[in-house]
Amino acid sequence: ASGSAFNKQFNISGYVQAENKIRDVVTTSVGVRGEYFELNDSISALKPILRAGINFKLYPSSYLRLSYGQGYRFPSITERYIRTSAGSFAVFDNPDLEPESSWNVEVGFKQMFKYRNFYGYVDLAGFIQEYENTIEYLFGFWDPSFALAGFKFLNTGKSRVSGLDLSLTGS
Repeated sequence: ASGSAFNKQFNISGYVQAENKIRDVVTTSVGVRGEYFELNDSISALKPILRAGINFKLYPSSYLRLSYGQGYRFPSITERYIRTSAGSFAVFDNPDLEPESSWNVEVGFKQMFKYRNFYGYVDLAGFIQEYENTIEYLFGFWDPSFALAGFKFLNTGKSRVSGLDLSLTGS
């Protein structure tokens, strides 16, 4: 509990995945992970997390892929309960911190090429990842009776990361 020097966190999970290949042209995969968390015998969460993907071989050296996945992060004992100070600055506890969850989607294209003695792949992918209850470590003035200022883990709401990734590999 908050203010206690003794805290206990328990986590157990299991994962299963199925893959299928159709004529060396289409590869699919679907997986699910079950996560169970328990904190101090009083806070618990059971969360299924899904992922799925498909890869198309368009030509002998060209591939298109699509994927979807979910994420989940349960706050640690440190993020919820650590409260310590050094002079006017401190780390503040947040026992009400909520778990963070997310989903992501990716579309990618990979092309093999040869230039003289160089063999390689160029890979272009677009992605979006959206978070709910994003957990961030923020600086602020939280409790002046304890310390002037410091850091605290907070749920900052929704956030989104999106972009393009271009990579080149080869030998």
